[in-house]
Amino acid sequence: MSNPVSTLKARPSNDYQSAQEFLNACFPPGTVKGDQGDPARVGSRIMLQPPLQEGTSRSFKITPSEYGQLRDMLKLDEQRPIKRDHFVRSRYYQWPPTFIRCCARHDDCQMHAHPRSNAIANDLGRAFNQAEMAVPASYGWALQTRLNQKYYRFQGMYAGSSKTPDLAVGFKQNGVSKLKLVVEVGFSEEYDQLVNDARLWLEGQPSVLMVVLIKLIEQPRYRNPLREFDDDEIKALNLPSPDEMREDLEADPTTPALGPVCHRGYAWTGALSSVWVEHWRRDGKGKACKTGGAWDILETKDTGPLTFRLSDFTPLQAKDDVVVSVAWSTLAESLSTELRELAADRFDDVTTKSARRRGSLGSMHGT
Repeated sequence: MSNPVSTLKARPSNDYQSAQEFLNACFPPGTVKGDQGDPARVGSRIMLQPPLQEGTSRSFKITPSEYGQLRDMLKLDEQRPIKRDHFVRSRYYQWPPTFIRCCARHDDCQMHAHPRSNAIANDLGRAFNQAEMAVPASYGWALQTRLNQKYYRFQGMYAGSSKTPDLAVGFKQNGVSKLKLVVEVGFSEEYDQLVNDARLWLEGQPSVLMVVLIKLIEQPRYRNPLREFDDDEIKALNLPSPDEMREDLEADPTTPALGPVCHRGYAWTGALSSVWVEHWRRDGKGKACKTGGAWDILETKDTGPLTFRLSDFTPLQAKDDVVVSVAWSTLAESLSTELRELAADRFDDVTTKSARRRGSLGSMHGT
């Protein structure tokens, strides 16, 4: 049987001259094996030994249809173990159309694409819902607020893409929904990818008038605090259950509101050092561009709330404009709660995987 990935088109990238060259580097001959050990067979379980060092990544550019072909051929999952404490993670960004494979320590990476990033989106969603009641009924349209709803039907070079924003706001008139404002919140997502998101919305969805990017910065960046312990040593720590840990965190008055969140001397989150906000619109040529500068909510929290005006993206007249705002005290409370939940999630993830490797998942933490 011929190599099933040989039909992929060659496309240039920063790392390799072609997709095939990338695949040859990631999957040397003899290292891709199907269920029956046939190197040419791609089965439901594949053992990969890509030559990527810990914490590094490689990428190449392919179209959505080519990625679908690659995904089906290699049965790509979000993450695939390559040895006990390491994994290879696959990710595809629809624009730019880039396929990325990452190699990292298993417990240093999180299951969540945006760990606990929805605290701000949830608060904004509630504020927009409240603002809807202030819109005069004479306009004949209703404000619509959506959290984590997937959108399709992008246009131009973004045709075929789909995207799920953290928050989407629009209005419905005469039975027709029009998406106008998108909020993208990034935690683990890199800033460049957030910018790509803004371009996708503004250049691929003609109805969208504004995109707000919010980037949360955790310092220091998370690393599993038990990474130097083997599984038997983790068991010997006699750690509590995840639920007991949550109770401990809720009862601990010493934890700073914005982190770091520590438990028994181990740091499960860093501190939120910055929460950056940017507004993006279209320029005169229809291209996405940042309007004004970026500002840090943590630095401006004493000067006023996070504020929007409905007239910026709806047909409200100035005399009927409605201000949508979220007070810093509300955001701080939500972020504090979410940081504790994130710490408990990470703790649960690390200890559960350790127990699973020991074969004692049913009696976790020695209980």
